[in-house]
Order: sequence, then structure tokens, then C-alpha cells
Amino acid sequence: LAEAEKLEPGQAGLAVLPLESGFETEKLVVVAEQDILGDRLIRRSKRKKRASDFIAEASALSAGDIVVHSDHGIGRFIGLRTIEAVGAPHDCLEIHYAGDDRLFLPVENIELLSRYGSDSTEATLDKLGGGAWQSRK
Repeated sequence: LAEAEKLEPGQAGLAVLPLESGFETEKLVVVAEQDILGDRLIRRSKRKKRASDFIAEASALSAGDIVVHSDHGIGRFIGLRTIEAVGAPHDCLEIHYAGDDRLFLPVENIELLSRYGSDSTEATLDKLGGGAWQSRK
């Protein structure tokens, strides 16, 4: 949320965090997915990951690798980063997308990420929130 504090009044930002509901501070309003979609949202069952699984998967990625997020599409893995969210540090994988978009994926959600399968030099990065990935998947 440190990045969110840099936003100007009226600007919006996007972060993927494991929040059950949104919250409001004096200078910031955070809206969670469930706040918008309610309890109607049916989530895929998540495979539980052990810490050793995460370490193996994360260590297999190198900065600059092309990856695919199941919801957001093709991006470039930058590295691991600790961000401050709701007053606590969270370890996240930083992924860059087209248009200088950035996604901070909590490590506990690494199962949403896979390595891009073919020649990464020809991969076109998707734009966060764009419709291209949704129409292709």
C-alpha cells in the first residue's frame, strides 16, 4: 500500500492482495473484489501450497522471464518484493505488463502463475484490465 500513498487524489490503482473485504483510511479507500461482486463470486478451489513448493517454483523463475497469470495474461517476472499492506509486510512476485502496468502477486497465490511455454522473444505482454487476454484464454 506504500505505492497507493503515492497516488494523487482521484487517481485509482490496482493491486492483487488476499483481502476478504475493503477498508477506508483518512487518505485511502480500498475496495475488495467481494465488495463489488458480493458472495455470488464462485472461486476456483486453490491447491494448497507448502512453503517448500513455493521456494522451488520461485527459484525456478529468473528476472525477465515471461510468465502467464491465469487471470491477467502474459507478463514479465521482475523479482520478489516485500510490500506493506494493511500495516503488515507481504512477500509478492512483481510482474510487469504492457503500458507500464505492474502486478504484485502474493506468494501464496503462486499457483496462478506459470512460465510462458514458447519463445519468449516473440511474446506480447498483455495490459492489465484489457480484454485481449480474456478473449484468448
